[in-house]
Amino acid sequence: MTQQLISNADTVREALAILSKYVPSVELRRLKPNVLSKHIKLTTEGIEEGVNFVTSGDTKYESVYTTFNHIEDDSDTVKENKALKDTDIDAYRFLLIDIDSNHPKSGSATDEELQEAKKVAESVMKYLSDEGMTQPIFSCSGNGYHMLYPIESTPTEKAASVIKNVLNHLKQQFSNDFAGVDTVVSNPARIIKIPGTVSNKGESTVDRPHRVSNIISFPEEVKLTPFAIVETINDGFLEDVEAPKVDVSKKTRKNTHTSNDQNLANLVFIDDPDTWFAENPGLQIANKDEADGSIKYALARCPVRNHHENQSGSAIFWDKATGRLTFNCLHASCEGKTIEDVFRHQGINAPEQIISEKMFEGSTKRPFGEFQLSEKGVYYSDDKMTYLICPPIYIYRIEQNIHTNTVAYTIRYKTNGTWKENRFPASLLNSRNIGGLIEYGFDYYPKSEDKLIRYLQKQKMDAEVKDVHSIVGWDEEVFYLDEAYSKPGIELISNHQSKYDDYHKTGSYGNWQSMIRENVLGTPSELALCIAFTPILLGFFKAKKFLSMDCPVISFSGRSSTGKTTMEYLIAGVYGKPEKLIQTLNMTENALIQSLASNQGVPVIFDELGVMSDKDLSSLIYQISTGQGRSRLDSNAELIPTAQFTTAAIVSSEQPLTNYLNNSLGLRTRIVALDNIQWTKTAASSQTIKKGSTENSGQAFVRFISYFLEDDADRIFKRFDVIQKEFEVNMRNHAIKNRFSLQVALIKLSSELAQEYLELTLNDALLNQLLISSYDYAIEDATENSDEEATSRLVSLLIANQHRFGEAKYTESWGVITDSVTETSYSVHKSILQTLIKKHFPKISPRNLLHSLKEQGILQCEKDRLTKRVNINGKLVATYTLIIKKLSEEPPIDPVKQLFPRQSEELFGKGDGKPKDNVLELEPIEEADITI
Repeated sequence: MTQQLISNADTVREALAILSKYVPSVELRRLKPNVLSKHIKLTTEGIEEGVNFVTSGDTKYESVYTTFNHIEDDSDTVKENKALKDTDIDAYRFLLIDIDSNHPKSGSATDEELQEAKKVAESVMKYLSDEGMTQPIFSCSGNGYHMLYPIESTPTEKAASVIKNVLNHLKQQFSNDFAGVDTVVSNPARIIKIPGTVSNKGESTVDRPHRVSNIISFPEEVKLTPFAIVETINDGFLEDVEAPKVDVSKKTRKNTHTSNDQNLANLVFIDDPDTWFAENPGLQIANKDEADGSIKYALARCPVRNHHENQSGSAIFWDKATGRLTFNCLHASCEGKTIEDVFRHQGINAPEQIISEKMFEGSTKRPFGEFQLSEKGVYYSDDKMTYLICPPIYIYRIEQNIHTNTVAYTIRYKTNGTWKENRFPASLLNSRNIGGLIEYGFDYYPKSEDKLIRYLQKQKMDAEVKDVHSIVGWDEEVFYLDEAYSKPGIELISNHQSKYDDYHKTGSYGNWQSMIRENVLGTPSELALCIAFTPILLGFFKAKKFLSMDCPVISFSGRSSTGKTTMEYLIAGVYGKPEKLIQTLNMTENALIQSLASNQGVPVIFDELGVMSDKDLSSLIYQISTGQGRSRLDSNAELIPTAQFTTAAIVSSEQPLTNYLNNSLGLRTRIVALDNIQWTKTAASSQTIKKGSTENSGQAFVRFISYFLEDDADRIFKRFDVIQKEFEVNMRNHAIKNRFSLQVALIKLSSELAQEYLELTLNDALLNQLLISSYDYAIEDATENSDEEATSRLVSLLIANQHRFGEAKYTESWGVITDSVTETSYSVHKSILQTLIKKHFPKISPRNLLHSLKEQGILQCEKDRLTKRVNINGKLVATYTLIIKKLSEEPPIDPVKQLFPRQSEELFGKGDGKPKDNVLELEPIEEADITI
């Protein structure tokens, strides 16, 4: 087993001391196994506090990151000890250059890959030194390199765009197939790995080892680069682009805009010329003319030389088929000038080459660096030839998961003449994984893998980057579903998009509301509607630390015609697509629990447990109800973080869910059982509810959460307390009363809020009746399956089979009976009693029942044991010895009546001591049933 790396306290201390020369405070942030932030001042005491944070507990095994720009003095985020946002930074103090090696994102870099990154880093540093930048803080992150260039303090609004452009410039200048400049690190609240902490992506192997990040060099004196120098680094960006060389004579200059020279490396394409001209008012249009598949924009003045005595004109042409811009001016001084000259003289930024389906239209090859694009696909050009490497393909969007910090690509590609779209992990762009495209119908030409990867790596730099979230439910003040929902005034990091497609809005709220009013109101279906919103409340309660309670497990059971599945459609349709959200249990227990790990406030729905009739679901239901998976170890005997979630589980079956559980009272009383209720009015009404829930999915949630986020939390908390007390007053006393009152109060509160937010009038009396009935059902189930009930039946079983003790004539003896004036002692062979318990009480653990007997004083045993050694036929035999007290002047059966008067009355009647025929029938025990 590889020894686990830990953070180096001395290096961490040195890194924080270096930063203290430039900024007064930083935020330290651990990202896994859960996000943990620590704000420190970079004083001597604060640095030691930071070192302790990084090197203590589990954190010492993980990567820890730090901010490096100036934090606003009165930041509320700092006061609340939360992760900083860009708005919390008021000034840049560093230009960060992050050099990433091209290694699989799921693992560490090899030494060779790291060396390639270092080459790029050294080239960038030499270039920036020549440009006048001071010495950076140079460090190895473990899989790449960081350069922090100290700059004079510059307001974020001034510096942000400049720094972003500098990174784009460096990327184009220095990135290659093996390593490159990361351009997404320009935001002011960016964090980087603290030198001295562990870089531990994936599994540590000989080729791809985990490493401890370290400082390579840093400036001994504080020297700040003036921001004016940073601004000049990007000045030559357009001038670095060589303009196309076009040999044009005066006689033919007017046709230069139609050139089809495919060797031109730098052409300009736009999609909407009118918008482009509106964004560049310096180009004054004299008139516009359409002809020969292009649009001619005649200009009032030449944008290159500013002359205007040119009646034949200075003009910009836009090709309709390709979107290409070209420039032509007949003035002698403009001979050979191109559209790039227009951009340079007018100070117009070159439009980004955003790849889309349009770039693959037509036979004209559009240049894209060393590649060209046309309707046939992607071409590659080398010194000898141009050849096709694959059909049309491009990365449409890069998805950065804000919760897992992983990256995925949404890729669009053409197969069999049709555009298709799929999501792939970032590791696809690797020679070992690129073949994964083939199983999705995309094929490329033999030996073109490296070219295809190079093309996609280049193209992804200009793809849309979208933050996505992977949890559903609450994360502090924000509720995530199809998008992020927050209280008014709370600023989101960005407009997150869910990675889940199942939570999708269709139809309208008006249509959904009409369906509810016509088919749900006035029926028991109202209860199912209220249940739909309970996980939102429970997740909110837990996020606010108002209440800690079990996750509700709601069991819909009964005949197939009662409308159970319709209720699941009704509940699922509140959030998204019912046909996607209603699941089966056709997966392993561990897989199912792991699938809930990202759920913090949305119901999970399972349909028809009939196929599970031979399976004990106790472990699964226990984990769901507690909101936590079981602890497990990985292959290295390390503890795997357990899944944590907050949900409401909705389960339908013909038999009550308790039939699938063991006899644990604590487990069985976690179930809100709704048995044999006719949920819908008619079969037609049932179909209407299913159809309306599917066609208007997600509408009810959006309205509910919008009103909920604006509501007063204290009002909701107080109302919950009142509802719970009201239920407790009206519920029979029982051990499960408090736990169950929390569950039903949560459902009833959901009904009250639903009525307010959704403008519905529900039948409160009916809801109360259904909820109290579920409590009565739970009490009956708890009583029927209690240890007391099992004890009573076991004692009766032994009494009824007294003839099997001693020297039994036709069967092997069960043990011995010792009788006295006050009690009867049944010493039963261990294997026989265990067999009896398993046969007659299959849902009860024999050991649990024996412990219960011991606590009741019925099981007589030796110290620290459940057994007692008894002399049987001259041998000491370990037995289970049950002591049954008896009273004088009572018939032989009376010990049971004395111990368990209620059960005794049910079993034997009140007067004659004879068993009642219709209560308990003891099955005859065959010889084959007992084995010693």
